[in-house]
Amino acid sequence: MERRYTILAIAVPPMLLAAFVLGFFLRGQAEGQEALGAKVRETARVIQERYYGEVADEKLEHAILDGMMNALDPYCQYFTKQEYEDFHSKAMSGNFFGVGIVVEEDRETGYVTVVTPLEDTPAFQADILPGDKMIKINGEDIKGQNLNDVVRKIKGEEGTKVTITLARRGREPFDVTLTRAQITIVAVKHKMLDERMGYVRISDFTEMLPQFDKAIADLRSKGMKGIVIDLRFNGGGLLDSAVELADRFLPKGKLIVSTKGRLRGDRREVMSEDGENDVIDVPVVILTNSGTASA
Repeated sequence: MERRYTILAIAVPPMLLAAFVLGFFLRGQAEGQEALGAKVRETARVIQERYYGEVADEKLEHAILDGMMNALDPYCQYFTKQEYEDFHSKAMSGNFFGVGIVVEEDRETGYVTVVTPLEDTPAFQADILPGDKMIKINGEDIKGQNLNDVVRKIKGEEGTKVTITLARRGREPFDVTLTRAQITIVAVKHKMLDERMGYVRISDFTEMLPQFDKAIADLRSKGMKGIVIDLRFNGGGLLDSAVELADRFLPKGKLIVSTKGRLRGDRREVMSEDGENDVIDVPVVILTNSGTASA
């Protein structure tokens, strides 16, 4: 038998309809969050009651928050206060203690991949390469461990040692023992290659623009007519620094980067502007390799 459907049309004032829809949406959100919270609390209760061994509340809290961020994409990450201070210290001042490796989580294998070793550090001197996979730290398999936990195991007091087991395509896994040191990132180095060609090495996008501008001024004073920008093994850093550097090489009115998001403040376009430190009047060569990433 053929089914018949009746469509009932109701005229509702637009403001009333909008209020109803918004209220329904917000109520649904609240109910969903309440149900999620109940699941989290129940799971935590079962762990505390039945898991063999003690689990600190702080550790569970960190795992919950970190897990939510990990469910999004590889570039979303939760920081504790200490982790943020460590990140801020590296990104803003370029100083920290460790072995000098930029790493990222490999969700396909559960291990950690080397993005790049930092120049003039224990890792760089030991010939650790971009793409190497860390599979053990001091003999402990790190598969599935949180990235921040792995980084904490690599870091340590100056002069102490850490052994990292690496997997590299084309050879059997091997150990590298490194002595931790104070890592000071010299983000910009420069020199004249000959009487006309300048060279600027940018190893990290910390707050490096003052160093870069000073380098360019020095090269100009020595007769620079062209420039090589070396970004090999530059693992990234601060977006603002990368944007400001790009602005040095672009004429006014060019789109440098755009961002998208749900909130109005998250949607923006950054355009290039004229500036006294622009370097657009000379030929430019840019060097990159597999260790050039992010910013």
